[in-house]
Amino acid sequence: MLYDILKTIGYAAPKMARSIAKMGGQVIAGPEGFYVMGKEGPLKTREIERAQSWGKLLTQS
Repeated sequence: MLYDILKTIGYAAPKMARSIAKMGGQVIAGPEGFYVMGKEGPLKTREIERAQSWGKLLTQS
């Protein structure tokens, strides 16, 4: 079911990156999505580590 929903509406991260670029912001790294429990979180297991790795990439850009 989740796969079908994501296939239909997509992920939020790429849409947010496009919005930032349209408003004149600079996208310094590719968008990255993170899985949460429920609608607002918390992050699922191991997602914090992924977010930290992505954050480090942003500081190196």
